[in-house]
Amino acid sequence: MPGLSFTGRYTALSNKLISGIFVLPHNPTRIGCKLDRKELGKEFTAQWDTGASGSVLSKKLVETLKLVPISYAKSIGASGPYDTGVYYVDIFLPNHYGICKLKVTDGSFVGADMLIGMDVIAQGDFSVTNFNRKTTFSFRMPSLHEIDYVVKSYLDPYKKMAEPERNDRCPCGSGKKYKDCCLLKKR
Repeated sequence: MPGLSFTGRYTALSNKLISGIFVLPHNPTRIGCKLDRKELGKEFTAQWDTGASGSVLSKKLVETLKLVPISYAKSIGASGPYDTGVYYVDIFLPNHYGICKLKVTDGSFVGADMLIGMDVIAQGDFSVTNFNRKTTFSFRMPSLHEIDYVVKSYLDPYKKMAEPERNDRCPCGSGKKYKDCCLLKKR
């Protein structure tokens, strides 16, 4: 199964990773987390935050969607502990991948309508680069293979590519021999 991917590009270095996102109140009758494009409604902004263990909605987004808490919990944010509502939502990422019945909390923050935490990020592959002082981040779901920059270090940008030997493990991370993988594709 191919992964569904998207990439966010900036014209300079960025200390925030922002994308669009669609957020809807959870609908238990939604089958397979698929829906018609017209159901999506307004696109909101999401900040991708690897420091957040769970995803968080802004209080403004909770009000906009007229969400009713399923419970309450204690949460810890950058400014310390606080009481929060707990909600179920269905989210649709820029790659059109849907996650239904995502358990989220609410919080106070600025600059985005939602924080995407590790509960979502850990379901796929997430990469950030700052090549030529321009930030690019990319995400795909589901995870397809390991991304290992050490293994890929044979691609030295300052030298010609030092190609692996035919019987070496392929640096793409597939686990196959180079001759049976990327070398085969080059032919």
